[in-house]
Amino acid sequence: TQEKNVVVPATLGKYPVTKIGEEAFSGCCSLKTIDLPRNVTVVENAAFENCTALENIFVQNNDCVIVASQNTFPEQAVIHAARNQSVNEYAEKFNRKVVNQ
Repeated sequence: TQEKNVVVPATLGKYPVTKIGEEAFSGCCSLKTIDLPRNVTVVENAAFENCTALENIFVQNNDCVIVASQNTFPEQAVIHAARNQSVNEYAEKFNRKVVNQ
């Protein structure tokens, strides 16, 4: 994608978007900001691998599970999440920055 700021929709047609699949945005070099809606419950391995311009990831679901892989989120990105245990554990394990909202 060439989009710089992406808001993942809550639904596609009549189907809810509940996960960001493995390598879903991998290699999207122009992506700067991504907003994941409340109904996203899991972000899988390497979902944002090689997103070299990604600066901010907004996780709206407090219970969203982040797969514990170093490649799930890039090092330079700041993860914004409210009291999300999985995000905090991921950030601590892989030395990522989290801003608790």
